[in-house]
Amino acid sequence: MGQTSSFADDSKKVVNVATVPMHSQEARTFLEATRGDPFEALYVLVLTTGLRLGELLGLRWDDVDLERATLRVSRARSQRGRSIRRGGDQDPEGPQTG
Repeated sequence: MGQTSSFADDSKKVVNVATVPMHSQEARTFLEATRGDPFEALYVLVLTTGLRLGELLGLRWDDVDLERATLRVSRARSQRGRSIRRGGDQDPEGPQTG
């Protein structure tokens, strides 16, 4: 069963989008089709980590430790304010729901 996400554009209009997870064969096909794409690494992270969009967009190279094969998620890009916040920082616009 998919999840429903809400995204607000600049006009504050809210659009609900139902998401449906890919089956493993669909994910493999997608990754094969996007091999060599400038965003290939992002696609792999989306499909293998379960990170939220804001967490993915907040990543920097210093969050990646290739020797230890680890990824540190310490900030997220805010949909509302379009700003980067460190994990645990309070949103000046108040808590986000949804």
